[in-house]
Amino acid sequence: MDIVHYYRNPAILTRILEFLGVPPELLTDLTTCIDLSRPLADSIELKELLCAATTEYISAYGHRLLETNHRDHASMKPFGLGWTLDNGLDIHRSIWDRENALGVLDVEYFSKSFPGEPYLAPKRTFGLMEPVYQGILDVFKSYGLAPLAVITGQGYNFDVLVSKDKPVLGSLASLGHVEETLKYDYSHPSPKRGRPVPEEDARAFDAMGKLFEFLCHRILTEVSACTPPIPVVVGDVVCGNEKREAISLDLSLYTNPLHTRSIRCPFSAYSKHMLRGDVLGDIVARRVGSLFSVPRRLRDAELPLTRVLDIRTSAEKVARWAKRVATYIPDQPEGMVRLIREYKESRLYAFHLEYDAGQQDNASGWFQGYDRFDLSSIPPCVAQPLHCPNPLLLQPTNLRTIVRALMAIGWHPKHIAGLVYSKYARNFGWDVNFRRYDANRWANVWVRIYAGMIVTGVDQLLDLNCISQQEKGDAWMGMRYCPAPDCGCNLADYRDMLERRI
Repeated sequence: MDIVHYYRNPAILTRILEFLGVPPELLTDLTTCIDLSRPLADSIELKELLCAATTEYISAYGHRLLETNHRDHASMKPFGLGWTLDNGLDIHRSIWDRENALGVLDVEYFSKSFPGEPYLAPKRTFGLMEPVYQGILDVFKSYGLAPLAVITGQGYNFDVLVSKDKPVLGSLASLGHVEETLKYDYSHPSPKRGRPVPEEDARAFDAMGKLFEFLCHRILTEVSACTPPIPVVVGDVVCGNEKREAISLDLSLYTNPLHTRSIRCPFSAYSKHMLRGDVLGDIVARRVGSLFSVPRRLRDAELPLTRVLDIRTSAEKVARWAKRVATYIPDQPEGMVRLIREYKESRLYAFHLEYDAGQQDNASGWFQGYDRFDLSSIPPCVAQPLHCPNPLLLQPTNLRTIVRALMAIGWHPKHIAGLVYSKYARNFGWDVNFRRYDANRWANVWVRIYAGMIVTGVDQLLDLNCISQQEKGDAWMGMRYCPAPDCGCNLADYRDMLERRI
């Protein structure tokens, strides 16, 4: 079964429409309302169904776009779904939703030395993730939450939502904070976006990120007690083991504006490994065939790991699984109330309040402030990404090192974010479009994440020493995480200073 015919399977199309937010009463039997033998782009009936979708937009990804647009991705209104399916593209939906606030935890295996490992050795890598996967579900369950768990090429997405018509949304939005730089962007939509991002939506998105930080703290605490086979980190923080591998609780979604981020649809084709040979290695595209993103768990339905790894490689098997499971993201307001209550009783919540209230230097004052920071006063491993920001200052490994070291010598985390922002805002030839993704939010959220782990004691600073820094190896193009092994500095001293401060 090729991808185009796969997408015309009524069970597959139903599951995709569910995930886009089309109400269930409209999806009882697609075969009676849509002619699945004809191009879906021409289907008026499909477009009528998509009028009821709650997702703000969809995104497409794949070879066909490279051939026509010279880019591998494109965003469009939900009405473009038929064209996307007809061209066999991967499908994503926006985090921004007209009726709900979505929360997503992205968990991935990564290896700095062998990026293609999860594709070439999925049984090994997903086996390493299995205790973390189960631990994450246990943490969600402790609050009465049962997320939609979807397997991807390198890990899982765990999806929940809060309906805007539930009282808990007000409690959620009250926890959120929106940077001044982002308020303008949210209120002045581009022609492509079409409408402003409502303030309540923006605040709820920021608050969801904070709740998922809190969940990550719980997950790290629970999983560490079980001694996972490889490190579990927040963000792609490089570890100094043989393959420089770890399991990442990835919160990067929340470092960008709400209207810029999307998540892969369950039952979508998955072609990232075929297009990113520059990152994953050409051998991955040659050896690994078609993959599909499929739900592994929804409420009480769950597939064993060996079964889901087998199913996701076969369009026919995926189509059979699609008949047995729904893909609506669960709305569980009672569980969200419990999660918010416990978060507000935590040390992390107190830190977030303090952090949001903090002020950075204005851009007009950078020359007299952040620009005058003497980088020779800190270890070379801390100074290097500030000297050579692109791409070193984009790497979570370096951001965490900077946060640790500067907090150790007395910097307020909000000023650390200001220093990082002052670099992002300059033209260093960034691959990231910081006009679109908001440099200030990128800096603020990454620093908030790592500073919060320090303040709460979740970051035990075990690798804040020179040996561990040296073992991290290459950072980029021959530049090492420890650029000067004989520098005379001792990161263990910074660990001691930081422990005294907290």
